[in-house]
Amino acid sequence: LAQAFVVSARSRFAMPQVDPSEVDFTHHAVQDRLQEYFMEWIARPEVQDQFRRTVKMQLDGKLEDFLAGGGSLPMSPKAHHSPASVALSGAIGVSPPKSPNRRSYPSAINSALSQNRDSHSLRKSDPSSERRGDGKDAYASNFNATTTSVHAPVASDINQEQIDRFWFGRKQKTPSKELTTEEWDLINQMFEDHPQGITDHTALEPLLTQHLGLSKYLSDTLLKNIRIFGGLAETAPVTKAVFGKWWAGRIRLGDPVSNFFYVMKKDTFEWIEGEDMRPYVWGLLNRHPGLDFLHDSPEFQERYADTVICRILYAYDRHDLRRVYLRELRSKRPNVVETWRRLDQEDDINKIRDFFSYEHFYVVYCKFWELDSDRDFLLDREDLMKYDGHAFSRRCVERIFSESPKKFSSTIPGKMSYDDFVHLIISDEDKTSDTAIEYWFRVVDFDDDGCIRLHEMKWFFEEQEQRMECLNHETVSFSDVLCQL
Repeated sequence: LAQAFVVSARSRFAMPQVDPSEVDFTHHAVQDRLQEYFMEWIARPEVQDQFRRTVKMQLDGKLEDFLAGGGSLPMSPKAHHSPASVALSGAIGVSPPKSPNRRSYPSAINSALSQNRDSHSLRKSDPSSERRGDGKDAYASNFNATTTSVHAPVASDINQEQIDRFWFGRKQKTPSKELTTEEWDLINQMFEDHPQGITDHTALEPLLTQHLGLSKYLSDTLLKNIRIFGGLAETAPVTKAVFGKWWAGRIRLGDPVSNFFYVMKKDTFEWIEGEDMRPYVWGLLNRHPGLDFLHDSPEFQERYADTVICRILYAYDRHDLRRVYLRELRSKRPNVVETWRRLDQEDDINKIRDFFSYEHFYVVYCKFWELDSDRDFLLDREDLMKYDGHAFSRRCVERIFSESPKKFSSTIPGKMSYDDFVHLIISDEDKTSDTAIEYWFRVVDFDDDGCIRLHEMKWFFEEQEQRMECLNHETVSFSDVLCQL
């Protein structure tokens, strides 16, 4: 009976193709599966409508007469019965739940499809067409003939006054390689005070802050990159010609996000990598007054840079590629370009809570240091079990180390790096972000089918229930939790 049920349920609910002989048919496993599929079945609109009709017939006193007269109570609209559903109906004596109806097509399309199927079946039944070699052409011509009956609306049939404009022209994907007059004027104005070339990064700060919408703390690293672009020595002056060549194809006035993207990324890539941001974060560490106290602690400076980069990637790298694309920079909030620029007006780094807060970094780093008992700068399962007073269950820790929620950056199997821990602790502290929701969803979805089911929730809850009993806490049954959900 249980095997027949699994076969039928698989056909009705698009379950993965699993051999019934491999399924756990113990009492509890079958009971959980039955409960899960019953809840899915009872939630179907057609099933609820049928229940309402049945109850109404019972209240009106017509149900017994209806059944005595040979009537039946189908639980869904008529559909083709698969072998699995027939086997199940024979095993338990009732009609299994049917799949919902296909959505009806417009009459013209439906007619075309039916004619197309008829012609296809005729072609299959006529072996002479294949011998003649014209079966394919005949089928194609018939398909074209039938589909032309479905006419798309033409421009003359549409009242253009009723349609709002939805296309405003394609925006330029990359900045132009031809500098405008306004851009040349800005460059000439900057080099009026430096006719021999720019040697100090402070000369770039007015241009960055007033015209490009970027932070002044990018200037020192930017000057180094311009020298590398022009093939200049480390202390050589940057001339107007070299600066103009660097500007072309990178800078667009009035678009700070695009300027940030093209300034920071490598020329050969169309994205920003984590390591592309590191020299700019170090420029912030060396110059911001709120981080002066770290100058004598290079280890803390390195860890601070790691944390800032991880937080930026956490916000923008939804696909865990350690890359940031221009479209994500434009669409995500908080905006890292605006946040970086706010550092110019704020000397207290802790008042900038997004990405750069030293207090946030210190909490994260201290938690990691407390868990890393062997000081190898890696965490294993036993280390993570101690997190937040053993807040995570062992099953949860096993799921995290299975790397299904997120692939570890550590190259050592069974070890979590500092970057991985930053991602975890941000997901734990703020579970309202899209990245955090997706992370914990993947933790619970242990069969990776994109859906959290009852048996998965119950599997995690069982250990939590045992822990509550061991601590002499009042336990809550899973059915009560499920009812609230």
